Amino acid sequence: MKKSILQLIILIMVISGCSRKDDPIPAEGNIIVLMYHRITEGEASNLYERSAADFESDLKYLIDNNINIITFSDLEGIKASGMMPLDILP
Repeated sequence: MKKSILQLIILIMVISGCSRKDDPIPAEGNIIVLMYHRITEGEASNLYERSAADFESDLKYLIDNNINIITFSDLEGIKASGMMPLDILP
């Protein structure tokens, strides 16, 4: 009985860890931080790398979907003013 329960728990943990939820849809006025650990010239070889072509595709997606790209200086200003990005950016 204990072995069956343990197997069931392991199965549930594996299934829940392997499932992928849909990408979140950002609400207006929120800031989403994209963090790239390493951009490679060739194919990405692990989870923390992104190929230069895929990075370019990511940037094109942001531009094509009118997603504002801000600098760290902009972020400092947002934090200092307490205003959300839509309040201060075009």
